[in-house]
Amino acid sequence: MLNQKLEKSVGAVVFYQSKKDKEVYYLLLQHQNAFHWSMPKGRIERKETEKQTAIREIKEETDIDDLIFYDTFREEIKYKFKHNNYLINKTVVFFLCKTNMFDIKLSNEHINFKWLKIKDAIKLATHKNTKDVLKKADEFITRRGLNKINA
Repeated sequence: MLNQKLEKSVGAVVFYQSKKDKEVYYLLLQHQNAFHWSMPKGRIERKETEKQTAIREIKEETDIDDLIFYDTFREEIKYKFKHNNYLINKTVVFFLCKTNMFDIKLSNEHINFKWLKIKDAIKLATHKNTKDVLKKADEFITRRGLNKINA
């Protein structure tokens, strides 16, 4: 029988609106170990709020520090995986934020990144729960008319 651990991470669906074509592009990162594609995220550190974790992780993984958060968007996913004789019960919280920084600098945790329109982002995202969060973020942006503004 495996010992169990609880783990919590926080990240964000980061989007950029092109000034050229006014389209919304979503940021996906390719992890260097598992090669999966997902949004920026990482473990919450002691005394950090969820939002502070998201800001720190995005900065560490991409060098993006120009973020506008949409505080009414908060999605949570849960999954389990085995690691070093433990069953990890993981919760990941995703926020939604816009950036005006198109050029990023990857950390050594990742080997690639892409800015993609929603259909391509959903297709590239590795896991179903990542795809679901992207869909919800896109619906939120569309419903709120955030894709109509280029501010």
